[in-house]
Amino acid sequence: MKQFWKQYCVPDRFTQLIAGLTVFLLIFHQFEPKVYELVLMILVPVLFWNRAWLTSPWLWMIFGGFAIYSVFADYIGTDNHKWLYMYWIWALVIAFFHKKPKDQQNIIALNARFFLVASMGFSVFWKAIAQHGEFHNGAFMEYTFLSDDRFANLLSWIGIPSALYENWYDLTLEFRFENGFQQVFDVPTKVSLLATLTTWWVFLSEGAVALFFAFRTKTMDIVAHITLIIFILTTYLIAPVMGFGTMLSILGLSLALARFPKSPLPYAYLFCLVAIAFYDYFF
Repeated sequence: MKQFWKQYCVPDRFTQLIAGLTVFLLIFHQFEPKVYELVLMILVPVLFWNRAWLTSPWLWMIFGGFAIYSVFADYIGTDNHKWLYMYWIWALVIAFFHKKPKDQQNIIALNARFFLVASMGFSVFWKAIAQHGEFHNGAFMEYTFLSDDRFANLLSWIGIPSALYENWYDLTLEFRFENGFQQVFDVPTKVSLLATLTTWWVFLSEGAVALFFAFRTKTMDIVAHITLIIFILTTYLIAPVMGFGTMLSILGLSLALARFPKSPLPYAYLFCLVAIAFYDYFF
């Protein structure tokens, strides 16, 4: 492992590693339209046939062009993390048009920082201004737990019978979320408590990540990385939004390798990527 990081901490290998991990992200958490599967089937073998093409701006422009089509094909329904994928692809395009590997590394790291601050900062902003305190009071997370079957494992872990939460999924199909739904559903105390804890953990940790990375000092960066790693492991191994968890791990790794290549931080982000992959496969 030490030899691996020593090899990929140099700028030219750094850019190949980040490009390869982004391809990994696109394969396992791709855009929705089927046309993107065709793009991946054609371009991925080409990229790995010649490793130098991993940093070809022209090939990444193809990824980026179809990413724009995929996002705007379902403008309203596209998940927010797919927008982040699209922005990140075009950040790589810009970086790879620069010839010097060090310039590519600096551009990738700069964009990684920007996307971490922006995505976390705007997430906190929209949660803070949510109407009627729908996020602050835990109502949104209650609804999410009861309406999204991806949280079935989590509910089973806290002792909620499967017959109960499977019935919730059916009931919430036609339910419109407005001002919570405690008057419509009999929410168990355990679910309500979990929703409240999750709500404030997400709110505070996202705010901390955005704030610490914005300062750009060495100490604040270290604190920001530790906070982000804890956030990824405690959030995406519970709330299985694996694509976003993988994207955040890649952004964090990009920054850690650029600024703290000899620290344990790159290892921690690699662990995050492996943990998310295993959780996604087995659960």
